[in-house]
Amino acid sequence: MDLNTLMILTLVGMLVGIIIGLHIAFVLGMTAMVGTYFIFGDLYLASAQVGGAAYDLIRHYVFATIL
Repeated sequence: MDLNTLMILTLVGMLVGIIIGLHIAFVLGMTAMVGTYFIFGDLYLASAQVGGAAYDLIRHYVFATIL
């Protein structure tokens, strides 16, 4: 799949999720997982990438206090 098409589809999916009332963090996580899956083609790699990014962000004190 073309990366521009994937970017537009994930943006539309994110906007639809937010409009129907889902939490922004959940929608961002799911679109990141779906986008990473379509880029690499491996579900395990997609979940590892998204999980690693989330862990890295909450590992810092500044972001942990915001959450």
